[in-house]
Amino acid sequence: MARVGGTLKRLIAAACATFILVLGAALPVSADNGDAYSIPSTTLDDKAATRFFIAEDNATQFYSEHIARGTNSAGETGDWWCSDYSSGDCNPFKANGKYLVTGFNVLPACQSTGQNDCVAGLSIVTPDGVPHPANFVRQIDGLKFAADLAHGLTEGSTVSLWDAPGAPDAGGNTTYAVNTRIKFTFNETLGRYVTESMVATVAPYRLVTGNQYMALNAYSIPASKDLHGRAGTGIDGVAHDCIWNEQGKCGVLQEFAAGDRAKLSLHISNQIGGWFKGRMALPTISVQKLSDTNNAIEVEADPVSVPRMEAIVTKESAPANVVDLYQHSGLYGALWSGESAFTTSEGEEAFKYLDAFRGAAKDTAVGTTSMWSFATVQGTSQIDCLADKSRVLGFVSTNSMVYDGGIPTFENGSLNYRVAGMHYLPGGTEPVQGSYDLVMRSDAARCLYHFTSAPLQASVSVFTEGGSEKVAVSTMNEHDGWLMLSSKGFTFSNPTIRVKLSQASTATNPAQVSKPSTKTITCVKGKTKKTVSAGVCPKGYKKA
Repeated sequence: MARVGGTLKRLIAAACATFILVLGAALPVSADNGDAYSIPSTTLDDKAATRFFIAEDNATQFYSEHIARGTNSAGETGDWWCSDYSSGDCNPFKANGKYLVTGFNVLPACQSTGQNDCVAGLSIVTPDGVPHPANFVRQIDGLKFAADLAHGLTEGSTVSLWDAPGAPDAGGNTTYAVNTRIKFTFNETLGRYVTESMVATVAPYRLVTGNQYMALNAYSIPASKDLHGRAGTGIDGVAHDCIWNEQGKCGVLQEFAAGDRAKLSLHISNQIGGWFKGRMALPTISVQKLSDTNNAIEVEADPVSVPRMEAIVTKESAPANVVDLYQHSGLYGALWSGESAFTTSEGEEAFKYLDAFRGAAKDTAVGTTSMWSFATVQGTSQIDCLADKSRVLGFVSTNSMVYDGGIPTFENGSLNYRVAGMHYLPGGTEPVQGSYDLVMRSDAARCLYHFTSAPLQASVSVFTEGGSEKVAVSTMNEHDGWLMLSSKGFTFSNPTIRVKLSQASTATNPAQVSKPSTKTITCVKGKTKKTVSAGVCPKGYKKA
């Protein structure tokens, strides 16, 4: 369901969203100061119109949040804020099935090499191939929560700020923000907290100051004050033109410098596994055991330039398919108020809304933003070879405006993945150039196709909705147990990317085929002896 713009506290109360809308004043595609493009957050002058946009699903909230969801002791149903998990309706050991304790923790920077659940390091690799290790500066001020290590709960911290001398972004700044956020839930059966998912972003920023930037304030909203009679939670002080903010300070998102790569090292729960999705290109991955509960994961990749979408329509000018779409989603009456409506960049709904507004947007992106992020894929494949969540199986990443967001489907011998976007870059003349990367464990690929350990081959095809093949440049290599495929240069609107693996047949030399050895035994019955090759003596005989 699309979300309709309003106060952030209402969005959180309604959805407990896992992302933050990075909204601010409209900026040109390539601002002179390096500022990245962001969708405007201002209210429209025309109160009969709606600004529709697609929010980036991997852009995360920059704060930790602890909540409980269900029915509290006052009989109210909904969500409420928890400052700690030790008392009242926030104590998971006293829930008795009435409420669920859950939330999100932003991981802090590691203070030691063996520390669990933290950001271990960041480097920016410049086009000459030289890595520039970033120095940890500080955690921003904000909402923080103590760990409960005895029951598996990590520390809830804030975004970590880093400085990478020698590796400036497009605006000349050497400052970068790392936001690694995990989702957790208390499992009453196990009696401990379980890590369910994660998202990590690396973002260049420039620091701006001003009295308009406030400290965050979290609070609960009683059911009696909610339009729908449900309890909810709210956050005051979030500045929509910042990727992080605190009292008097704001980090404004910048573009990466051309040709730079980011390398992020994490110590993270080994409950995190399976498949990952991302906004990156040409990724390399390393996963090593760190401790009984953590893996050390290192991901290095290029950022990708993601086209952005904005369409402003009035009730009278809205195309029929837009009206029909919103009527069936139950949000039609709330749209035409000068506010914004949005959906996220992944999943079936994103494809529907993109197509609905393609005409209003003139099939043209309103801007582009360079991004570097990855996140766990929700759900499990129905195919055993792709379903193992006890380890990292693979990454799927793209720069497309919207994408499947799940595990590639395996159909008719191909791994398929659907993407979509506007056909043109800002200006309406130059086509958007799509990118797609698939990285998966070699043994998973061999399992899928029942291949041997011999080298693999791959073909990557990009097909339109009508079934015709698009032109794309594809590469493949296999290294250190990972199979890496990349396809670039295809155009949109709604292509499907198909990856098919193969293996050259190996001829068998008959001279090298050994005949099975025949083992004989001697069996006796009185004075009679027999030599047999069956391995078992006939009835009445016994082995000599």
